[in-house]
Order: sequence, then C-alpha cells, then structure tokens
Amino acid sequence: MTNKIIVYTTVPCVNCSTTKEMMKFHEIKFEEVATHNLDNSDDVIDMLREKGFTQFPVISVNDWEDSWCGFQPDRIENYSGKYNE
Repeated sequence: MTNKIIVYTTVPCVNCSTTKEMMKFHEIKFEEVATHNLDNSDDVIDMLREKGFTQFPVISVNDWEDSWCGFQPDRIENYSGKYNE
C-alpha cells in the first residue's frame, strides 16, 4: 500500500527543510503544501491549529490516519519501508 503523505510547510523553517530532505533521502513520496504561498493560508493554518498542531512542519499520512508536527526522524523512518522488509 502506498501512503499519501502531505507535508505542510512555511518559511523560514529549518525543521521543514530537514524533514523534506530526510524524506527525499529515504525515497518517501510526499506532497508539499507551502502554506506561505497559498491564497487561503489563514484557513489552512487555522485548520492545523484546530487539529492541535503548534509548529511546522505538519505531516499528514493517509488523510490524518497518522500525523505529527516538527522534525521527528523516527516517525519519518517508519515510513521509509526499510523496517517493512
């Protein structure tokens, strides 16, 4: 099964950059939503706050089946596939 991973980012954000780089390193496919480039950025940020997130990046897996915020290498590695072999 392929996971649908969305990474919500902003700028400047070192944790956002590091999260994306680690996902690329592990060949994890993801879609980035750059909140700072959205016309409705306030709505998206409000939605993330309502879900309880307080920092970027915010990662959603399979439509919020799993989610977290901040740079969390252990969570990223869980989706790398190397532990599922």
